[in-house]
Amino acid sequence: EELLKEQNITSSDEQTNETNETEVLCQDDPDFKFKGYEGFNCEYIKENKPGKCNKMFDGEKVGVVSCPVSCDMVDECMALQDSKVGAALEHALDNNETLSNTTSEEDAVVTNTTAKEIADEGTENTDALEGTEDDEDSDDTKAQLVGGSGDTQVDAAGNTTEVVTSETETETSEELLKEQNITSSDEQTNETNETEVLCQDDPDFKFKGYEGFNCEYIKENKPGKCNKMFDGEKVGVVSCPVSCDMVDECMALQDSKVGAALEHALDNNETLSNTTSEEDAVVTNTTAKEIADEGTENTDALEGTE
Repeated sequence: EELLKEQNITSSDEQTNETNETEVLCQDDPDFKFKGYEGFNCEYIKENKPGKCNKMFDGEKVGVVSCPVSCDMVDECMALQDSKVGAALEHALDNNETLSNTTSEEDAVVTNTTAKEIADEGTENTDALEGTEDDEDSDDTKAQLVGGSGDTQVDAAGNTTEVVTSETETETSEELLKEQNITSSDEQTNETNETEVLCQDDPDFKFKGYEGFNCEYIKENKPGKCNKMFDGEKVGVVSCPVSCDMVDECMALQDSKVGAALEHALDNNETLSNTTSEEDAVVTNTTAKEIADEGTENTDALEGTE
């Protein structure tokens, strides 16, 4: 019962605050002058020219945007402000989501490129090691025929050749592992920095479009607004993570989006690889057939000459 009471009180306070905020906006403009005439303010229109309240200017009524109290149009003014606030908040969230998706796709491309470079480097080093081992086996065979043992062996020409030990292989493997670890560490650092850059307060954020109702205002006066949901996500997470102390939640959200984008990119890459392999197989078969046909033609030509 106490919890329900607290929730009801909190909900009531939020509704009251929102109503008060809107009503502050829907007041007569003290600097308003109808068509710039001195003395033709909201009070004058109310007392002498009430019909001017419905005059349209830039698609909106003068009474709604300039003299809502004097023209008795506060409700219309509040409805207009709420619609503007909703549109502004939706636009801010769309921009934030677009930025997140763009960064996720760039991260996926960079990760795929780095992984391919590491794989290629590992293949080249493996080939080099295998080539060295083949050379050693060849040298060992020759040395056994001529004679020699220990760390040196004598070849057929009488020259002394040092035997390559496994230390070279060990050093090469250790260097490769170090390079891979350094690359992996740099990638993790870059990803963390990029995520932290995204998880900053939006400098253009205005709660419900109200001037001055930015992240700093929410932090100092309305911390409860941080947990307000919009399009399934908290305002504090997507717009004011620093002021609302929600950087961890923001980073988790960004990481999940990056992971989804990376998985999608890898799926597309695998599909492209399979398609390329099939095309290569067709080309190879076609080339083999052309070579066979050419060989047959040459044989026929030789028989004709004979």
